[in-house]
Amino acid sequence: MEKTQNCKRFVFNTIQVLIIATLFLWMPVSCGSDNDGSDPKQSMVPGKVTGSVKDETGNAYPNTLVKLKKGIEQHETRTDFLGNFVFDTKNTGDYKVTLIPPLSAMAVTENPVTVNVLADQASTVDFVIQPQPLEADLVIGQADIFGEIKDKDGNIPVNPETPIYASNVFDAPLGKLTATKAPDDHHVTLSEWQNAQGNVMVSCNGTTATVDIALQGMIPNGTYTLWCNFLNKVKKAGQSVDFAADNVAFKKQV
Repeated sequence: MEKTQNCKRFVFNTIQVLIIATLFLWMPVSCGSDNDGSDPKQSMVPGKVTGSVKDETGNAYPNTLVKLKKGIEQHETRTDFLGNFVFDTKNTGDYKVTLIPPLSAMAVTENPVTVNVLADQASTVDFVIQPQPLEADLVIGQADIFGEIKDKDGNIPVNPETPIYASNVFDAPLGKLTATKAPDDHHVTLSEWQNAQGNVMVSCNGTTATVDIALQGMIPNGTYTLWCNFLNKVKKAGQSVDFAADNVAFKKQV
């Protein structure tokens, strides 16, 4: 009976030794597989990148595209109406932040920027941009956007000395020709009309914008109409605009 108990204890102790030995052999292998040379504190820990996009006078640029990248991790967002943006990252470490400047603007600060993201902290990147002149060349040579300028026969005028007429393109009767007269009642010629030039500068500031207009070559005391067009799609310099399909009708908000 005692031999049987001793045998059982020997078997039990042997099993214990085997289990401990197995664990001892397995543990270094497990630890070695996790050690890929990287700091575990620098991965899979949430971080945050915040910033802004403004011009040199502090005017905010809303709806501006900003991209964030680290390896295969990529994000993109657009600035809010105050020109601010926020990224929530999956990891920590060095990220590249890239600004896609809006039309007719260039970054005057470093772009892209490498920023170090720390765990549970916000890293800040502020971009400063500078508006650039945008020259708009109107089509068909005479800068006649709506095809209103005609000669007395309803044709497109060519001779600079030709008296010009306005053709009804919006109101009935369509096509009706009306002589274009200056305030002193002389008939305006094509060369006088083509002599007009102007520059428009639009400065964005969040949800508002300031428009500065400088005109030259205009007929003194003349009456002029300013059109404010809202496009329903993005247009780049040199692209034509279809005023029927690309425009959004302005609606007064009550």
